[in-house]
Amino acid sequence: MMKKISLLFLGIAATACTLQAQSVKEQLVFDQQDRALLTSSNIREEGTPLLTTTWLKGLVKFTNGTTYKADFLKYDLEKDQVYFKDTKSDDLLQFSLPVSEFSLVIGQENLVFKSGYLAVDRNKPSSFYQVLVEGGVQLLKHRVKQPFDERAFNSATTTRTYKEDEYFYLAKNNTPVKIKKDKKQVIAALGNRTAELETYITEEKLNLKNEEDLIKLIVFYNSL
Repeated sequence: MMKKISLLFLGIAATACTLQAQSVKEQLVFDQQDRALLTSSNIREEGTPLLTTTWLKGLVKFTNGTTYKADFLKYDLEKDQVYFKDTKSDDLLQFSLPVSEFSLVIGQENLVFKSGYLAVDRNKPSSFYQVLVEGGVQLLKHRVKQPFDERAFNSATTTRTYKEDEYFYLAKNNTPVKIKKDKKQVIAALGNRTAELETYITEEKLNLKNEEDLIKLIVFYNSL
């Protein structure tokens, strides 16, 4: 999908901050037996590792405190990487400064993604989480796309598909705790206010397997 990442410098208004992107042209690679390894030339992709194939408006915040308002952003869920657009082409360009947070506008929604949380599972402090609820307890969603390759017998072409998974976390003091969308586990992870939560779930007829209902519960918890 991605043919190259080009070198450039992007000036950010009101700051002397410079963003650099690296250019890489894919080449045929050989192993120790001189057998050609898999490259983009013999892969047929079905689906995309991107959150969306369309360019999106958004705001990028860097770890040094500067921000960049962008009209063309894409988020790669396989690499957990946000890219911006080369104004002279459709190339995906990578920021040279570390990104701490970014937002993407999709329709009427403004999706916010943050990093900087303590490492948990396979996630690192640089991993991005979509923030579903802010507050004393944050509800986070980590979205991942994994590639799966299949090649028919006697075929030179490999078909690559992508499977998206979502993992939910509750974060207190920057420490994420993985949860399932399950009433018993969510209440146990919150650790207190059990009676109030049980009453609210019953009165509002919440089904915590539903993301919107889970959001409502965490918003309510933060209001107590």
